[in-house]
Formats: sequence, structure tokens, C-alpha cells
Amino acid sequence: MILRSVMKHVREQNWAAVGLDFLIVVVGVFIGIQVSNWNDARQSQDELASALGNVAQEISNTIDWRGRLVKDFRETLRGLRLMSTWLEGAALDEAQRKLVYRALQRGVPPPSPSLYETLYQLRDSGRLKDIPSPDLRDALGLLLSRDRTYPTYRDHWAERLTAPPFSSAIVSLDISPPEALSPRDATRVTGVDIEAARGSPEVRNRVAQLYDFWYITTFDAQSAVQIERIALDLLQAEGFQPARNWMMENLETVQPDPQLEQTRPDSLDAPSSPSEESVR
Repeated sequence: MILRSVMKHVREQNWAAVGLDFLIVVVGVFIGIQVSNWNDARQSQDELASALGNVAQEISNTIDWRGRLVKDFRETLRGLRLMSTWLEGAALDEAQRKLVYRALQRGVPPPSPSLYETLYQLRDSGRLKDIPSPDLRDALGLLLSRDRTYPTYRDHWAERLTAPPFSSAIVSLDISPPEALSPRDATRVTGVDIEAARGSPEVRNRVAQLYDFWYITTFDAQSAVQIERIALDLLQAEGFQPARNWMMENLETVQPDPQLEQTRPDSLDAPSSPSEESVR
């Protein structure tokens, strides 16, 4: 319709009307582009807000996950510390010895992985730069940085574990038969020949190196939780609240198989220990 109007005004040589028609077209196109850009920007902001809500949930879940791991890490450190004092001539009661056995059974520490799926997607898409708060950008960047460097750091400490594994002549093992269980899960430490252990430099070195490995792993996990809590506080201050904690709601469904639990030592209350046995 606007084209017919322009052609009519051209034939009539009504240049003022032609100019007005041209101005109407330009303004209309400009407004259309601006409305489209505004809609795109609003959609992009909504998508970023939704993603940051997911990030808050993922960080909350990771904090809960790591918190459970840190409890086990600390228990292992106490057991290795007790083993060290046992090697130096201290007497341990039955509960303390069981704690030592469980620590020796665990061997090297497992990784404490994050659950940052959405956060990595934001990084890969370049959307982290669109977060308005510089503090929040820095905190999330720090999480990604330490999450990326942790495996290399862990490998470095694993390479320091040069002492050979404990000899079966010193550390007694009970290997359960069920085929469904992995060798690691089916192996249970049932005793230590402490006199032979005291005379073995390899045992002393292994205990010391394991303690260092578990100590640095525990310290790293606790540091990660502290950074995650700061990031979560910043997200919540911006209005991004974790919607629900799926992990805690479904914890019973992700517990180990009861058969697997049969291969573990009885649960113990950790004995009181000097303050230096705790990692702070």
C-alpha cells in the first residue's frame, strides 16, 4: 500500500509527499528493528537469568556433595594420624584401631568433582561476560579456574606417592567373594602387624605420604566449599535462589547397595584427637 502511495506521488511529482512516505518507511523499519532487538535482548536476559538460577542450584548441590566427602576425608586423616602415632609406640584401643584399618583401606583419596554443568555452558557460550555484577563474574570465574586446575594439582600429589603399597604380610586383608563388587569395594583391612610395621621404612613412608595426600585433598575440598558459598551468596543477593535440592530429596535412591555396605567396617564414632589432626 505504501508502495502504491509513493508511485502515485511520484507520478504527480508531489515530492513533499514522496519525502514523507520515505520518512514513514524509514521510521517504520527503524522501529521494527528496535523492537526486534529489544525482544532479542529481553529473551537473552531471561535465558541468562534462568541459567544463573540453575548455576545457583548446581553450586548448592556441589556444596552438599563436597561437605559429605570432607567428613570422610577428615575421618581418614584421623585414622592415618593414629597410625602414625601407633608406629611411634602409642597404644590404641579397639575403636581407634578400626579407624586406622578403615583409613588404610581407603588408600588414595578420590576426587571431589563439581556439578557445574550450566556454569561450563555459560563459559563455553561466552555468556559469563554478560553478568552485570563484577563480583559475581569474578567468583564464578574463580570456581571454574580452580575446578580446571584441580586434576593437575591432584596428579602432582599422586606422583609424590612413591612408597610401595602395604605388604600383605603387614596389613591383613579380607577379600569378599561377590563378583558384583569391585576389588576396591570388596577389600577390607582386618589387622596390622604393628611390630613388623614399626621396623619397615616403607610402611612409615607410605603412611606419611598418604597423610600428605589426604591432607592436601581435604584442604582443597574445604577451600572449594568456601569459594562456592561466596558465589552462592552473591547469586542469592542478585535474586537467583536454588529452586530445590534434588540430591538431598533423592539421597536414599543414590545410597550404596546394601551388599556393598557389608564389606565395610562397622561405622565408628571418631575418637577424640588433638587439634592438629583436623584440617582447618
